[in-house]
Amino acid sequence: MKIRFPRAVLRETLAMSFDSVRGHKFRSFLTVLGIVIGVLTAIVIASLLTGMRQSIIAIIEEYGTNNIYAFHLSTGPRTNVDRAERLRKPLTVADAEAIREHAPAVEDIAWVAPNVGYSGGPFDDNITYKGHNYRWGNTSGVSANYANITNVAVREGRFISEMDDQQRANVVVIGVNAADALFPGQNTNIAGTQVRMGGYNFEIIGVLEKRKAGFFGENEEDNAVFIPFRTAQKVAPARGWMMIVIRGRSGQLNEALEQS
Repeated sequence: MKIRFPRAVLRETLAMSFDSVRGHKFRSFLTVLGIVIGVLTAIVIASLLTGMRQSIIAIIEEYGTNNIYAFHLSTGPRTNVDRAERLRKPLTVADAEAIREHAPAVEDIAWVAPNVGYSGGPFDDNITYKGHNYRWGNTSGVSANYANITNVAVREGRFISEMDDQQRANVVVIGVNAADALFPGQNTNIAGTQVRMGGYNFEIIGVLEKRKAGFFGENEEDNAVFIPFRTAQKVAPARGWMMIVIRGRSGQLNEALEQS
């Protein structure tokens, strides 16, 4: 059974409500303001989370949705590392080649010597050229197939070749931020230039295309400095760490992860 209120009661209730609002204008204003701020905050946070999610998805798609990144240590910020993890041996090229040979779900594998110019290390990866310098690069030694596996695009010149790696050539491929810092206002004719890095002469053989995906328009690869893997071992032999990038066959990512 529905309870029906007389229209007079409803009108009286509304009138009392409006009288209360008019009689306490400041309190009513604060109440409305609180509601508005709460709604706007919820909308802003939801929009930021949606944008971050889309950026993460775009980055993953751009680098390759079938890629697995393997390192001998767990990544991410932590307060301590247990002894068992500290005793793990770094990955080697032999490990990568064994995975490629014995894992049928793996299409290809690239290897990376990360952070060749790490702080306090023997190799200073500050790049200098005619009074300009670039010290913000994340210098890595990579195998020749790294560009293909991670979908790296070259704007000018070429990427590192197998011959560059075999000969331990002093060649370098730089990201757009390094190019802008070393060659301000110059967008072409950068490849072929000789620069100085870590006490060695290096030839720039390529400039990377800016990645479309990234947080707030920035992507880690825009700061990248790539040299051949064996060149990295030559200039920073004490580093010794290696990461491998495993590309699974289409539709077999889980199988590639299990077999690796």
